[in-house]
Amino acid sequence: MKLLFFLLSIFIFISSVSAVIINEVEINPLEGSSGKEWIELYNDENTDVDISNWEIWEGLSNPKNITLIPNETIIQKGGFYVFELKNARTLNNNGDFVILYDSNGTKIDETPTLKETSSSSKTWQLCDGEWIFEEETKNSENSCPQEEPPAEEPPVEETSETPVEETPAEEPAPSAEPPAPTGQVVKKITGR
Repeated sequence: MKLLFFLLSIFIFISSVSAVIINEVEINPLEGSSGKEWIELYNDENTDVDISNWEIWEGLSNPKNITLIPNETIIQKGGFYVFELKNARTLNNNGDFVILYDSNGTKIDETPTLKETSSSSKTWQLCDGEWIFEEETKNSENSCPQEEPPAEEPPVEETSETPVEETPAEEPAPSAEPPAPTGQVVKKITGR
């Protein structure tokens, strides 16, 4: 019985660990105050994740809860969940961060301080563990810069032929007259 309880406890603990991340944040929409700020979550798990009653917070000096995710909200494996804020002035354009808590109050993810002082179609996006500022990709894969693979050297062709030795080119015979310097006219003087 103790073993069963122990295994069940481990299963519950492991299943509560989440790979849901804050993936993209729109702080200052192109439309300005008439546009919608939004926060995108991404499920990096191999299974669907129930995010019912999870909370999204924001704020630098006094963090506050900006939304409670509704019951029966599930992010499919490899899927996105976008929450649009009702007020376009919720996030501070001069610097703000976003925190994601699960239904037990455990911090799941947090962004660094993000800043966008001018309205634009660009958003803050998580790419390989770094936050970058790129064109919006709402509900799709972020526009992470692609690293170019190193250039490969062409393969060396092997031949079965015996290498041919090169013979040095013959040097021209010395001239009786020295060559004329460039840009000068040389006058040839003959006999007396």
